[in-house]
Amino acid sequence: MWNATTNYFPESPATTPPYCWISELASVSIPQNSIWRVTFDNVEYNLTATVYNSTYSSYIIGNPLYASGSDDGSGVPFAFFNTPWSAWSGAADVQPYDQQTMHSVKIEYLVTS
Repeated sequence: MWNATTNYFPESPATTPPYCWISELASVSIPQNSIWRVTFDNVEYNLTATVYNSTYSSYIIGNPLYASGSDDGSGVPFAFFNTPWSAWSGAADVQPYDQQTMHSVKIEYLVTS
């Protein structure tokens, strides 16, 4: 579904994890409890979408810590969610926090029957 090198942009203050913006996924919804495989910098994660924020009526893929939530203890270093601004966004624990960096991201929706 998505497989590209993705830009992560610094936030302010520079101690906040950098964020990404993926406009190509704007029309892709994230259903509650859906199953996803995300390969981030060549490390594969199998994840279930969980509640993000009622303000966005959206679910997240990844660790809520990187979507303005609390650390779920999973060790997943990123989060993705669909925004109301026609894109997926999220943040990740990628260094350095104060510079734009590029990371390989592959996102796949796993259909189960």
